[in-house]
Amino acid sequence: MSTQKRKLSHIEICLNKDVEFKKTATGFEDIEFVHESLPEIDLDKINTSLDFFGKKINLPLMFTAITGGHKDSLKINRTIASVAEKKGIPIGIGSQRAMIEDDSVTYTYAVRDVAPTVPLFGNIGAFQLKEYSKEAITDAISKIGADGLCVHLNPLQEAVQPEGDTNFSGVLDAIKTVCGSGFPVIAKQVGEGISRETAFRLKEEADINGIDVGGSGGTSWTAIEGLRRNDSESLSLFREWGIPTSLSVAECAETNLPVIATGGIRTGLDGAKAIALGATTCGMALPVLHAATKGEKSLEQLVDSFEKTLKIAMYCAGAQDITELQKSKIIITGKLAQQMKARGINPAKYADSRRRVAD
Repeated sequence: MSTQKRKLSHIEICLNKDVEFKKTATGFEDIEFVHESLPEIDLDKINTSLDFFGKKINLPLMFTAITGGHKDSLKINRTIASVAEKKGIPIGIGSQRAMIEDDSVTYTYAVRDVAPTVPLFGNIGAFQLKEYSKEAITDAISKIGADGLCVHLNPLQEAVQPEGDTNFSGVLDAIKTVCGSGFPVIAKQVGEGISRETAFRLKEEADINGIDVGGSGGTSWTAIEGLRRNDSESLSLFREWGIPTSLSVAECAETNLPVIATGGIRTGLDGAKAIALGATTCGMALPVLHAATKGEKSLEQLVDSFEKTLKIAMYCAGAQDITELQKSKIIITGKLAQQMKARGINPAKYADSRRRVAD
């Protein structure tokens, strides 16, 4: 199957099938804020803006990559981009492999005219960095007017995909080659999360600029590929594989790189919890796709709901802005606390701001 047709099949499956994790949770259900009964702040004056790779954004939310490479995705991409511009939030374009293979589909990624000011990030698979020259990647970024590049790490998806590329040897060197090209490069997972060890390798050996954790608990690309090939083995054995989003955020935050929390973020409360764990910002893909197919108004409502619930969480945590939210006190219990302890992270430090700084 051609790359273009595969991208269309991904969209159709995401829109019409159950593609989310069934048993594995994000871990946010095991996090509670320490409620502040005297916040001493005005809810209407809470500031949710922040710097995102040199540009100011209005919310710690990114529309992350899910579409691109087929003519039927153009309308969806432009709807997403238009709302992103209205709301002042960054966008991630779907994999640009299709346009590198066939320049005639480049127009399906063209959204700069409707989103001229917000951060726009291109996207390519880590495996494809071994196939294409640095110049080809830079050209693909330039053609869509992107500010940076997301490199997606998807070994499990490739392993269960009928057309998958499974020789991941040399991928780290390939990532290193594209880093330092004059634009920020974000390493991005697609549903299995990124561990502390991998995050530090990406930082220290490839000089990556940021990490999108893409943890488990949201959309399962293993499920998507399993549904494409009617593969019950992949669906039953590997659908739940991965590091929960919350745990991946806590681990990757130790690098002190910008961390984007994706994988099951559905509300502003989820986003607030992720930021209190150490994320810089959050991202959504599947809910954005569903809303975008219904039109701009539906997608705007999704963003408005995220903003409203985020601000309420910040208000009740006593956080005037995102910097204060990152220092908010949270209590971590249950399975997430057990997982953190097993990975050498003390969950108790998040409940005491003094202890957190000391650790």
